[in-house]
Amino acid sequence: ASPTQPDDRATPLPGPESERQAPAWAVGQDHVTFHRDAVHHRWERGDFNEAGPSTCWQQLTVPVVDGHELSSHQRIVAVADIASGTSAVYMPSSAYGLINSDLDVAFLRPAIGQWIRSEATTRAGANGTGLCLNAISDQAGPVAFGTQTLLGRPFEFG
Repeated sequence: ASPTQPDDRATPLPGPESERQAPAWAVGQDHVTFHRDAVHHRWERGDFNEAGPSTCWQQLTVPVVDGHELSSHQRIVAVADIASGTSAVYMPSSAYGLINSDLDVAFLRPAIGQWIRSEATTRAGANGTGLCLNAISDQAGPVAFGTQTLLGRPFEFG
C-alpha cells in the first residue's frame, strides 16, 4: 500500500446504515446549525439522545466554501469537530455541555468517498474540562485521529 492508498488486505468497514437527524442543541430547532443541517449522520453505536461513546458515519451535504467541491481534508476535519457532540458526556436536558476549545487532527492519508466514520469517546475532567478522542476512517480503514480539548458551559435552549 502507498501512503495515499489503503492496504488492499484490510477488511472493509461496514458502511453507513440508518440515518438520524441531529438535534439543534443549544440554539433551538428553528435555527440553522452546521451539525444538523449540513451533515447526514448514520449510526453504528450511540445516538445524539444518549450519553457515551459513539460510532457514526457522517457525510457533509454542503461545501465549506461556496462553489468549491469538498476536499477529503475538509470532510475529515468537519467530522473531527463534531466528535464531542456525537459522544457527549452530558445530555441536552442537563443544560450543561462541553464545547471544543482546541482541535488537533493527525492525518494518515486522504479519505476515499463521501462518508467519513467517527469512533469517538468523550471524558469529563475536573473543573469543567474534558477531552474527546476520535478515530476517523473511511470504508477502507483509518484516515486520521482527532483530539478535542473541551470546556464546560451551561446553555439555554432558544
